[in-house]
This record gives sequence, C-alpha cells and structure tokens, in this order.
Amino acid sequence: MSRYVASISSKWEDFTDKHRIIREEIEAKIKRFLVGEKQNPIAIRGPIGQGKTQLLYHVFTFVWENGGIAFYATLDQLLPDAETTASNFAEKIDSQISECVKELDSGEIDQIPFLLRK
Repeated sequence: MSRYVASISSKWEDFTDKHRIIREEIEAKIKRFLVGEKQNPIAIRGPIGQGKTQLLYHVFTFVWENGGIAFYATLDQLLPDAETTASNFAEKIDSQISECVKELDSGEIDQIPFLLRK
C-alpha cells in the first residue's frame, strides 16, 4: 500500500468539491489581505490524511507567487520546550514574525530562524 506524503514541491489537487471550495476561500482571503484588507485568521483542522499539510504548502507557495511573504513553521519549532495557552501561542507567533520581518528589513536573510530549519 502506498502512502501519500505532503511535499512543498507537489502541486495541489482538488480531489473533492470540498477541497476546491476551501482552497478557493483561502486564496480569496489571501488576495484580499495582500491588497490591504484586514482578514480574520484562518484555522485549518481535520483528521489525519485529509490534506491539511499539503494545503498549507499550497497556501505558502500561493502567498509568495502573489507578492506576499509567508513563513511556514511547525508548532514544535515555535515552542520547542513550552506548554502554552492559546493567548501565549498567538503572542509567540507575533514575536517570531516580528523578528523575521526585522531581519528581512536589515538584509540579514541568512539569520531568519524559520529559513534556517529544514
């Protein structure tokens, strides 16, 4: 039995109408965000094997292709040794993003933590 493994180099495919609808909604929100409209956060959740990680890879690529800056990190990269609340988690994400933007602004792209990890 072969098992599909999500990959940043794999192209997203809409296997169902639900996949297409979700992808289109996310892409529309991102496009609105990139032209300056405030958007609510997007949460992607579901059972194992439903395409969440592949969708995130697609969204990551979509943002870059449409002139935005995207960062992809796993929870264990953001919070390697911490137990946290939702509020603390959001603060940690904001802090990490601010740090990355600061490094980008200074031209120190080789110092951005998310880009240093495989």
